[in-house]
Amino acid sequence: MNLGIVIRGTNERTLPVLIRQLKRQMKPGDEIKIINYPEPFENKLRRSFETAISMNKPFSLMIDGDILLRDKALNYIKKATERLKPGDLGFSLKVFDKFYKQNKHRGLHIYRTNHISRVIEFIPGYGQELRPESAMKEKMKVLGYYWHKTLSLRVIGLHDYFQDTFDIYYKYLIRAFRSPQDIHFLKNNIKHRSGSLEFRAAALGLENALQFSTIYNDKSHYQDNFEIFYRNDFLKKKKSKIPYHIDLLLLKELVLNYGIGWKTWSSMYSKV
Repeated sequence: MNLGIVIRGTNERTLPVLIRQLKRQMKPGDEIKIINYPEPFENKLRRSFETAISMNKPFSLMIDGDILLRDKALNYIKKATERLKPGDLGFSLKVFDKFYKQNKHRGLHIYRTNHISRVIEFIPGYGQELRPESAMKEKMKVLGYYWHKTLSLRVIGLHDYFQDTFDIYYKYLIRAFRSPQDIHFLKNNIKHRSGSLEFRAAALGLENALQFSTIYNDKSHYQDNFEIFYRNDFLKKKKSKIPYHIDLLLLKELVLNYGIGWKTWSSMYSKV
């Protein structure tokens, strides 16, 4: 089975490594396209779906530029597609999130391509939804196109590792609006790691969210404010090298946060 891959990027630090990971794992007949410039997420959604339709593969992987993938991730994704019914819209697999320190659904979506033309009808307008892709899936569900989030317990990669401080600031500015029920948990989680520039940037994003009554899925909308007022607080230190193979780093994070037991084992080795 061939896969169409669309990377949805906004110049993330991890983007070049993700591209290399995917190209190394692709098989003959797979195809990859990269959408990498600043624009509202609603526009990027539409462009990514139109790109997937043009590639015309049975399944389309939409993946954000802040993800790093495990070895053989594409093989696993292809195997997982075999569990879908013809009427299913698609599925997602979990990644390990740097700031939650948990397995989470983030920025990795596998669509059955022949349903995407219908999906495009439900892309929200600019600023209408905090979670445009989730809102769109809910509307498709009403029509009988189901999205699976529990096909497998395996964690397929890492999320938000090795990012620039502004990107982290923006993510947690948005996160405060998308997941207000998580703010107390996140602040406690971040407080214990306040020596890290990345966690300080996340804390600032949560704090500054209080200044806004409305938020937009548009990174460029907030960059000038960050550059003017906060850049000096996050002067560049030497950036850590981004690893190409991340399985050992994932295993380390799982053991640190879940211990040695079923959760860690299933996250690493669960079959489809």
